[in-house]
Amino acid sequence: MAGSPHDDLPYRSPNGSSDPAHSDEVVSPGEELTHERARELLLRQSGELLPAAEANALADHLLTCDECYRFAQDVAARQHRQPTP
Repeated sequence: MAGSPHDDLPYRSPNGSSDPAHSDEVVSPGEELTHERARELLLRQSGELLPAAEANALADHLLTCDECYRFAQDVAARQHRQPTP
């Protein structure tokens, strides 16, 4: 199976951090997510539960954005392939 086009994308949060768990940006209710922010949240949620507002905003974005939905599938597949400790 070929790798995802997203496999080599480096993570960068809006504050310049390369760690998705250290983003300063907060999602306001009703605010639309950018693709960058959606991907940041997808990576972050693979290691922790998102606050309700962020989880809801991400879910709404994934319903309408095929590109980010495919990225979410790639993240889930990669996580599924990793051995459990």
